[in-house]
Amino acid sequence: LQHTGLRATMFAISGRLGTRCPSCLTVAELRRMRGSERWDIAFHAGWGHVQVRAAQGGLGAFYATGEPGESFAHWRARVVRDLGTGEQRLERLVPGAQLRLFAVPYSDIGQERGQSPQVRRALARIFGRRFEVSFIQETDPPFARRGQEGYVDRFEIRRGTTATDLLQWLRAGSRRARGAAAGAAAADRGGVGE
Repeated sequence: LQHTGLRATMFAISGRLGTRCPSCLTVAELRRMRGSERWDIAFHAGWGHVQVRAAQGGLGAFYATGEPGESFAHWRARVVRDLGTGEQRLERLVPGAQLRLFAVPYSDIGQERGQSPQVRRALARIFGRRFEVSFIQETDPPFARRGQEGYVDRFEIRRGTTATDLLQWLRAGSRRARGAAAGAAAADRGGVGE
């Protein structure tokens, strides 16, 4: 990042901060990253980055899945509580964290496992009221693609991700953005393209 002058965002699971999670960064590491002026630290989940037993059987993402015997009101309260306490924890442990950004765990916004349209609409309202931008990831490998309505795609950097992978993704997104802007400008001129 320093070499290219770019910034990046790390989405932290605040419920795991300060635990002995072997795959998680420590609070000190996140604070150093935040202080580097190259990294923004944003919210990924409180304790809700887990799979729960689903009312319809099997497992599902915590935020998008009603548990057996759980009413809609209880599900909604559980989701809102986890988001609120998780945001407060992240803000306390990593001052300056970007609480306006959110990466949806498992990218499950209610579209998986046949959740009701009511759940999907409720999640859109909950996330839309709390966050300026909610990121999802619809591809694997996770390269840019248009997100579902109201959501923005994210690029996940994994152990095997190279700088070349990242730069190709950024260039592809930049070309698409320029193309979309040119199309919008042409539409504003009455459909006359160049």
